[in-house]
Amino acid sequence: MDVTPGVPSDEAVGWAAHEAARRGVDLHVVLPDDPHRSLACHSAFAAVRTRARRIAPGVRVTAQVATESPARAAALASVDACLLVVGEATTETDELIRTAYCPVVVVPQRPERPERPSTVPAGTPHHPADTAPVVVGVGPDTGDEVLAFAFAEAASRHAGLLVVRAWTDPLIDLGALLPGRIARWDAADEHVRHALHEQLSRFVAAYPEVHVDTVVANDRCAALLHALAHRARLMVLGHPSHGTVLNGIAPSPALALAHHLPCPVIVVPPPDPVRRTWLPSRPISLADLRD
Repeated sequence: MDVTPGVPSDEAVGWAAHEAARRGVDLHVVLPDDPHRSLACHSAFAAVRTRARRIAPGVRVTAQVATESPARAAALASVDACLLVVGEATTETDELIRTAYCPVVVVPQRPERPERPSTVPAGTPHHPADTAPVVVGVGPDTGDEVLAFAFAEAASRHAGLLVVRAWTDPLIDLGALLPGRIARWDAADEHVRHALHEQLSRFVAAYPEVHVDTVVANDRCAALLHALAHRARLMVLGHPSHGTVLNGIAPSPALALAHHLPCPVIVVPPPDPVRRTWLPSRPISLADLRD
């Protein structure tokens, strides 16, 4: 996990310690090398080690002092890691999400769980906090690695999986009931549902023990996922595909949600080597600007 002195990380340390114990791995801490804050760095590690040992006594805690920038050091450490855990999102978190080689987990400091957010679509399954599902956001270019990770997490946690697919079409406006618009809306919704069913089918077969619910809604992706996050134990998202230029205009839902979620969010990288790009990794439509 990445620790930056001054950034709240109590929840992140607790989450990382629990996860290390659950997976049977060590907890490795990356600290920034700043001679002007060396005492703060040592104090930060001591606090992490104390809290981790209190929560998971059997987990071995190790440390690494970065010789590069904290974001670069954490990205390099992610090459051999199964997860990279960070505290509340900062400006460096976006860089980590774009460049890390393993899934990045952003853990908010104080998760909140309002009982039933009013913006959640009608008919969405309701789960008590202790049986909250894993939520995975699916888009038109979500890779199989994201679904594979989400199903594996749900199975290992004995949790249900809520698959969310939001779609928008700026050319369909049901506020003006012109001939053909309702039919076009129905056709678009049916196409999305069919594509999602096809994409999920082999994972449902591979994980018969995971109960799967789906939500398909004509809504903005980030807003819908944020509403559903209040009843999730964690949220799984795919790697940002907008590119640096478009992220400056319309931030990728993964980057936006990492800063504003009330539950831990895990961003899964693509299977190919991660590289930073200024351009989108896929064709961008008007709908992407509405997320």
